[in-house]
Amino acid sequence: MDSISLDRRTKIYFDIHNKIIGRKPTKSNLRHTGSDNSLYIGMSNNEIMSGVIKKIFSCSSVNDYKNKEYTMNAYGINVHVSTNINKDGQLQIKICGNGTMYLILSNYKKFFNRVNEQELILFVDFKNNKIYFKEEGLLWVYI
Repeated sequence: MDSISLDRRTKIYFDIHNKIIGRKPTKSNLRHTGSDNSLYIGMSNNEIMSGVIKKIFSCSSVNDYKNKEYTMNAYGINVHVSTNINKDGQLQIKICGNGTMYLILSNYKKFFNRVNEQELILFVDFKNNKIYFKEEGLLWVYI
């Protein structure tokens, strides 16, 4: 798994070959209600992130990334996912539905006694249409 730091707080993880992209969710992503359902993964004018996006989504222009729709499985839940470039030029992966990321996290927690939410990375697997968490430093777990 490769990674790139967008700033001192934000690291994006990716695997171009397996079409996986991820990042740590924010506290606002994981709210039960009133959640921010977008994972911001960089700016469209960032050459490195644009290159990653073009390769993962097999597109010739980063603009072809926007308005793609997916149905993915996240620990037994079917989740609607879309991609977007917002008006500020931010690349977004939207886990649609208020509180959906919280619901995914709740289902993930059913399988583990202890979960360190500060170490969680949310991965979106566009090759297999799955969403899953991994805690930094632990083995991959998808159930």
